[in-house]
Amino acid sequence: MKKQIFYTQSLFLKAAKWPKCRYRTLPETGILFAILWVFAISPLFSQEPLKINASPSAGIIKGRFVDEKRNIVNQPFKVVISQYGIRTNAALSDSIEAVNGVYEIRVNVQGNQLQVIPEFNQNPAWGISVLDLLDITKYINGQKQLSPCQLIAADVNKSNSVTTFDIVALRKLLLGEIQGFLYNTSWRFVDANFNFPNPNNPFGGIPSFTDHEFISGIDITDHTPDIADFIAIKIGDVNNSAMRPAEPLTSTLSWPDLKPGRQSVITVPIRYTGNDPLIAFQSGFHFDRERLEYLGFLPADLPAFSPDNFGLTDLAAGNIRCLWTPPPSQMEDLNITPGATLFYLVFKVKSSTTNADTQPYLRMDEAVMPALAWRADGQEYALHPELDETTQGRHFTTTDKSVTATAQPNPTAGPWTMTFKCEKACAARWMLFDPKGQRVRFQSLQLTGGEQTLNMPNLSDLPNAVYTWRLFTDNAELQGFVVKQ
Repeated sequence: MKKQIFYTQSLFLKAAKWPKCRYRTLPETGILFAILWVFAISPLFSQEPLKINASPSAGIIKGRFVDEKRNIVNQPFKVVISQYGIRTNAALSDSIEAVNGVYEIRVNVQGNQLQVIPEFNQNPAWGISVLDLLDITKYINGQKQLSPCQLIAADVNKSNSVTTFDIVALRKLLLGEIQGFLYNTSWRFVDANFNFPNPNNPFGGIPSFTDHEFISGIDITDHTPDIADFIAIKIGDVNNSAMRPAEPLTSTLSWPDLKPGRQSVITVPIRYTGNDPLIAFQSGFHFDRERLEYLGFLPADLPAFSPDNFGLTDLAAGNIRCLWTPPPSQMEDLNITPGATLFYLVFKVKSSTTNADTQPYLRMDEAVMPALAWRADGQEYALHPELDETTQGRHFTTTDKSVTATAQPNPTAGPWTMTFKCEKACAARWMLFDPKGQRVRFQSLQLTGGEQTLNMPNLSDLPNAVYTWRLFTDNAELQGFVVKQ
């Protein structure tokens, strides 16, 4: 005779349906309790939707998880039962895991009102990219309309509105500064039969969502099958790429094939070498920690490029995350043009490269962050590395070879000098900028013909960072860097 488990709601679960059970009888009540272990290797989770069997008169609740366009969403969503709005799944049923986007539960409801509650709070960054930041920014600026489900996805901080705070949270997630959503779950769910009273504002209207995770209560009052389909919404994934993977074109980023040697510091220009103008990009990099120490970056051709574009929380492992989108006020005007230098990475050389070193000193790493870029029309590109053997890391640039300049020592703790070589005497203006592009030093110089070394403004009162210096004469414009550490 098969043992049965008796619950207070007269729910009968056939223990034989579970792969492993442990039974304990409580003498005071005569109730049997089971502690269940369900393993992923069980056929219950791999062949068909998991079912909890009850008495022959039990009601049936079943349904699907779909996206906004009614395509099946194949994720292991959990489904639990709530009675009178109070979560009582321990007394009614165990949680069910959807398989292939479908679930089925059998419960003895005995006339009670029940709710079906989906839950899933894993992989918060899945499906999220810089393109979602662009879509939210365009919506806030009035340049793009979003559907009700897209607006729910964009409400990252669960404030019942879409604001720049949602963009900030997504940027932090992409750059690795946070590991999940502080006020939200990874997924939210909507009754598939619900009609939004105001599609432009799914957070208001009558009726409005007041129940668990945007779910309307589903009444089960008889023993006929009840259908409870849900729209599954991945938070942050406004363009629905989690369920609809893009088919990207390919393009390239390149940097010089440097061999770090006796130099104390090297600068690595990261250039876009594709053919089409881009409006945004993201990428993860990994550098060899045995040979290099990250010091910072230098801005190049991208406007509004600052430390906020970098994620350095995993720097101890040699990982760097980077993303860029145009400022909101210039969304329609700025592009990344082919050949543009995106930024410079600055490293201190810890050990020289030898012929035995076969691993690159710097590489793109999809595990750190997917390398992607986008055109203005939304076309996605998968970025691949392309080493440039003709370009070398530069300590300065100039439009005229009649003037050259070098900084020493570099890095410096404060005091430093610059050596200038000029074909003839000239007046010059010298400026120093911090990583955000703010000018922190200015000096007028009178340079003599030939070579001269000048003491430069002390940096001891400035934070440790990579600073850009610029020199302007009537015929030349130079740019370089100095590292304060």
